[in-house]
Amino acid sequence: LTVEVVTGDETVYRLMAHNLAWHGFVPIWVQPTEPLPAQTRIEYFAPNFKASYDWLLSWLFHQQPADILLRPETAVENHTYRVTLGADANPCLLQLEAPSAPTE
Repeated sequence: LTVEVVTGDETVYRLMAHNLAWHGFVPIWVQPTEPLPAQTRIEYFAPNFKASYDWLLSWLFHQQPADILLRPETAVENHTYRVTLGADANPCLLQLEAPSAPTE
């Protein structure tokens, strides 16, 4: 799964990209075309969340899976995420904490 990371700060992008790549995502840096939000926004371009690893991506960005915006009207073949980093973006992850997949 590719993840477009929208930020004007290359250092923050590189730190976030490292986290994403470590967990199997393919990060892509995208320069912002509008002012960045106060809170990080995650969008998923697919018809549904099946096989999306939304729980893992939300953990990487200190969000809740329910906060991810599903954009089925603009679904793309490779099921791309777009994460627009806000002022709350923090690339640091707790060393003793690990994500856990939902038990369904």
